[in-house]
Amino acid sequence: MENEGVEVSLFRQGNPMRREQEMPDRLLQVRMLEDALDYNGDPGIVVLLTGDGPACLEGAGFHSSLQTMRKRGWRVELLSWADSCNRRMRKWAERNGVFVSLNHF
Repeated sequence: MENEGVEVSLFRQGNPMRREQEMPDRLLQVRMLEDALDYNGDPGIVVLLTGDGPACLEGAGFHSSLQTMRKRGWRVELLSWADSCNRRMRKWAERNGVFVSLNHF
């Protein structure tokens, strides 16, 4: 993949105190926020495909990044399965952007 210009990031799974996806999720959040800053003044659409949004209740995670980007003019589209998406994050996306249910796919 790297030969095709794709940046590959690998993570160790050795820490039992962390969720398996914690580090990859954090890296994605940082990249989302970097885009929000780099393209400030010319925002586009941020499309996030996610499963559950477990950090939503803590005001962290992808939901927090989406809120930050929305405040800076980005349009938001959240793609998820309706039953497994965090309810709070789904309702926020429906009010502030677009929620696309993957149930029919």
